[in-house]
Amino acid sequence: MIVGFFTAAVAAYIAVRFLSRWFATRTPTPFAVYCLVAGAAGAVHFA
Repeated sequence: MIVGFFTAAVAAYIAVRFLSRWFATRTPTPFAVYCLVAGAAGAVHFA
């Protein structure tokens, strides 16, 4: 569990750092499209 905890913490830190830089220099349009597609896929799958 400790290894999983630290792996998740490092992955979250890297993801937040990447997204912070991404949104500071670019628009959030690709992320919005991803959210719409993932949400629609989830709605279809779990409906």
